[in-house]
Amino acid sequence: MVLGVAGVVLTVGIAVYLDRLTDSSTAVPDALTTALSLLATYGQTRKLVESWWLWIAADLIYIPLYGYKELWLTAILYVVFMTLCGFGLRTWRADLRSRTAAPAAA
Repeated sequence: MVLGVAGVVLTVGIAVYLDRLTDSSTAVPDALTTALSLLATYGQTRKLVESWWLWIAADLIYIPLYGYKELWLTAILYVVFMTLCGFGLRTWRADLRSRTAAPAAA
């Protein structure tokens, strides 16, 4: 809940900054991806499996955003990042399952 509120506050704050103080043509998507990335990074430091879903959500926005800006190589790079996030999510979930199953087996 706290991270959700932080995400909204970050997104609005960054969007207002980008809209008023820069010439960004995509202030809201840029703000949203920045907020998601910051929250995902925080989640990774706390070893939260949910952080992978934040990375994937950010990548799903980054890819068409970079395509819109005609930065095709960067868009392709984010497809690779999203694929790596899928692998990371799968690995972390498997590790979490094995850790919770191990005490039950003992």
